[in-house]
Amino acid sequence: MKAKKAMRSVCVRALVAAAAVLVVVLVGCTFIPRELQPRDNPDDPGNPANFTVVGVEPASGSASVSLEITWVLTFARELDERVLGEVAITEPEEVWDITNAAIEYDGAAVRVTPNEALAPRTTYTGLVVRKFQSIDGTDMADYEDAEFSFETTNGVDPTFADGGHLVLSQINGPGDEWGQRMAVASNGKLYISGYCAGEGTMDLLVMRLTQDGSLDITFNNAGTAGIAIYDSGGVDMGQGVAETAEGGAIVVGKITEGYNRPAVWRFTAAGDLDPDFADAGLYHHPDGGVLREVALDDAGRAYVLGTTPGADYLLMRMSADGSLDTSFGTDGIVTYDHDEKTNEANSLALQSDGTILCGGYTRTEAGDRDLLVVRFLTDGSLDTSYGTGGVVTHNSAAGGSGDEHAWDIALDEEDNAYVVGFSYTLSNFRAAVIWRITPEGVLDADFGSGGVFAMEATAGGDRDQFLSVCLDGADGIYCSGNASDPGGSYVAFVARLLTDGTVDTSFADGGVLFVDDYNAAAGDISAYSAIALDDEGRIVATGGVPGADDYDLIVSRFR
Repeated sequence: MKAKKAMRSVCVRALVAAAAVLVVVLVGCTFIPRELQPRDNPDDPGNPANFTVVGVEPASGSASVSLEITWVLTFARELDERVLGEVAITEPEEVWDITNAAIEYDGAAVRVTPNEALAPRTTYTGLVVRKFQSIDGTDMADYEDAEFSFETTNGVDPTFADGGHLVLSQINGPGDEWGQRMAVASNGKLYISGYCAGEGTMDLLVMRLTQDGSLDITFNNAGTAGIAIYDSGGVDMGQGVAETAEGGAIVVGKITEGYNRPAVWRFTAAGDLDPDFADAGLYHHPDGGVLREVALDDAGRAYVLGTTPGADYLLMRMSADGSLDTSFGTDGIVTYDHDEKTNEANSLALQSDGTILCGGYTRTEAGDRDLLVVRFLTDGSLDTSYGTGGVVTHNSAAGGSGDEHAWDIALDEEDNAYVVGFSYTLSNFRAAVIWRITPEGVLDADFGSGGVFAMEATAGGDRDQFLSVCLDGADGIYCSGNASDPGGSYVAFVARLLTDGTVDTSFADGGVLFVDDYNAAAGDISAYSAIALDDEGRIVATGGVPGADDYDLIVSRFR
């Protein structure tokens, strides 16, 4: 932190009766209190011991970015004097401007409502100054002061886009927009894949953002700057996205021309379809299905995962030119049918030895869904050393007998897999769930309860789920998703857990940060479908929120 500046002239003043307790409340964001001590002033005739900061109390239930602080100052003076109090924040240099703050005094407390937000995860210091004034206001005694310090907790980063959020509506005409997946580029920029409305249908959307959250005008600057749109004439949807070695993006999803077909697009760093990839930048598999995820290995080969029309896992490996790698599986393709049941694959990760983890679900005889994680070797064969014959299945993660579903996978440095999704409780609540699976394919008993963490009724409703996960490489697990509230709406959230499978209660409001600003009516749905940490370790998430007429794409940054 920079050296403390002289106290700014910007301050809050209020006359408080002698022997009263002054409580200053700056409303909006929870914080981490630090030690507060009075500072001796040799010029003050009073006793500094009579002027102490006696407590710091966070307001409960608050996790917004605007500031909420309470500190209590106890004054002990004769009743024939009045006390003039000043409050000023002196650090950091970009001080909070309280010139136009709303001030209320109720005889016991001065309440200050700020006119702007403080930055999250920032330490602020300042002074509370006490002067003494005669009742008639003619005499002013010397003063004494006490320093304070506080650290704001996690919140929306106001330096990103428009107050922390980029919201895009009707990019290509009336209809829905949604961010499905995200990749942080090597230069710190963000690739977002998803979909937007087309002419009566749905089009693929790929966009690139700069580090400040604005659309990158160097990407597809011949069209809608920062956004590339693909329209086959049918329904086109982007899902997984990864940065290529050349700084472009490879995106997987589907195109629908009579039936769903797995599709892979590759865009150049300039935002054009890459003419050197497959058929003028697009590969589509003729046999049908849909792709969900993509990962690139060190050789630049793309592993793409999805589901066949027959509800089997579909895994393909593609060479850099967009052709199928015939040394993998059967002519570049692997399918997996678990117990001849309905299966759906959604998540993909490459372990350090090159083996491929694929996660999703499988149907049971009873018709429920169970977690299904399968591992393949680099030649496309099933890795029978993993789990039970190459497979990990699990049910009743949250204690119930309903569905389990995996949406995403992240790996730590030891190749432990963090698989996120949902499971049902005995009371039929849908809980957000993380499974931690060892490299050998066993639930890790040192994580959560028997290898599983479950979180329910986060927003007061009965339907929670994790949709995406990323790790900070230390002790943090970041998850995004949505949770229902008592009114039936679904609220987007970001949560932080520790690597032992417990909630990090120092993060935001008890471990969970909700963004419900856009939910205006019962039944509204918001969700963060993807989460990542950018090149500076800040949390970024994308998904969708209710707009004026349709759903809008959102990208948010937190710190």
